[in-house]
Amino acid sequence: MSSIVVKVKLFGTLRGRVSGYDHEKGMTASLSEGATIRDLLHAVGLSEKEAGFFVVNGVSKKLTDGLGNCDEISIFLFLAGG
Repeated sequence: MSSIVVKVKLFGTLRGRVSGYDHEKGMTASLSEGATIRDLLHAVGLSEKEAGFFVVNGVSKKLTDGLGNCDEISIFLFLAGG
């Protein structure tokens, strides 16, 4: 099976959760073709409970949405308010 490479940007306290994360450049991750955002979280060591909002190439996505080669993914904490 072939692989894809995606660019990942983390926000808030998620930045400190991934070892070696570069706050300015982000990071890249290699995944199997057909990988989802959930697969990406597991690959970089984040839990589904701490990451809750995802933007892929400028569009809001769900945990189960697929990723493609060269996608740019921004991962945010759950949003809360009141």
